[in-house]
Amino acid sequence: GDYTVGVVGSNAEDNAGIYTGRPVLYTRGDGGGDWDNPKTWNYIDGSGVEHWLYDDTGDVAADYKIDGNPVHILPGDVVNVKRSHTNAYSLTFDDGTEMGVLNLGNTVGSNFGRVNGTGKLIMEPVETEGDKYYKMPAGNFTTFLSDERSIVEFAGGDGKLPNAVVGHVSLPLQNVILSGGGTKTLTKEYGEYINKSMVIRNGTKLAFGNTPIYMKGD
Repeated sequence: GDYTVGVVGSNAEDNAGIYTGRPVLYTRGDGGGDWDNPKTWNYIDGSGVEHWLYDDTGDVAADYKIDGNPVHILPGDVVNVKRSHTNAYSLTFDDGTEMGVLNLGNTVGSNFGRVNGTGKLIMEPVETEGDKYYKMPAGNFTTFLSDERSIVEFAGGDGKLPNAVVGHVSLPLQNVILSGGGTKTLTKEYGEYINKSMVIRNGTKLAFGNTPIYMKGD
């Protein structure tokens, strides 16, 4: 749960490094990069001084593993997750004129803790027992999915849309993009709930079957 005792900032995420023993990481605002590349990230030390996580002077070893840190994705930066079972204490999309993006690809088994801010998640289907499914990572997405500007993009080819965590009547998606071609299939008995909008890119199809979809927006 959240830390409520001994917090010196405005919320638990602001002081997460106190509890994790790992630095709070920020993308550099230069477009992003791969999650596991130290050159994607900066950190701020206890004196408020910003450092590169790794640079040519060896500020931090190049093999530093970004795992269990509180992380921030700055506006306009795209961070690509290429390793399954990637973990963060928390994930925050910082506000700006452009959205930060977390591209999960076809990785699985990750946990991003509490996810906050306005941003975009991209994922591709994963083959499981001869079929392909979209799989949301673990974490607390309530705040993220409550933001009416948040976007979840289901990319890649054929795939069955998630039947857990998102799309539930109590935790609807806000904005959905279907892209990458192929057919995206609804599988949930209780239907898909979308508050704001759905965009289906050229060459991509949506298969309903007997599953309803409920749209409150466009």
